[in-house]
Amino acid sequence: MDESTLREMTLTHELHNLTVQMESLLIRTDVLTERLADNEANFNFVHNRNIELDANCTALATLVSELQSQMEAYEAEKARYTEVDKEKE
Repeated sequence: MDESTLREMTLTHELHNLTVQMESLLIRTDVLTERLADNEANFNFVHNRNIELDANCTALATLVSELQSQMEAYEAEKARYTEVDKEKE
């Protein structure tokens, strides 16, 4: 074989190797892109769930506060009736 044919074969072989490596990198890039998309979707799901949980906790805290106020009003009214009953006796 002459030198130019050998050089052409070498370059063709190197080009083939680079093409295979590039295809492998593209496949890995696709896999990583899919993983990233999955992780972003999972993050958004968890983030939205946490926002909803926070809103539910706030609503529950408000309800508990309202119920405590109602209990205090009920206890005050009960104490007033108890005083009135004792005065009647």
